[in-house]
Amino acid sequence: ASAKSAQSSRSLPVKLPPPPAKGMMPTPGKSANPQDDAISPDMDEAELGAMAAFLHMLELDDHLSLLEEEQMDLDSLMLCSDLDLKDLDMGLGPRRKILAAVQKRKTTLNSSGRGMLRDSQV
Repeated sequence: ASAKSAQSSRSLPVKLPPPPAKGMMPTPGKSANPQDDAISPDMDEAELGAMAAFLHMLELDDHLSLLEEEQMDLDSLMLCSDLDLKDLDMGLGPRRKILAAVQKRKTTLNSSGRGMLRDSQV
């Protein structure tokens, strides 16, 4: 009788669901990565990728969630002034980095023609 009670107290292995398909957006509140939960449903993956790459190049990855909260993509960031970024409580250093990179990107896009240069370039 004691062998039966020992067997019944053992827990059975739990089968976990498979991970989401590659390229699928995580469901808010369900991701193991908290940064994934901050992704705005209004921004598509290409817009998010361009913004993330731009900020990563400037070593400002930690500002991505702030800009996403404001529903900003890379095009809208290109329109921001120093005052706009300051209104987002962004520090002077990150503001200067972003504004310099935006100016360089605008110059590069204008000199080479937007159709000739991929949008992910600075």
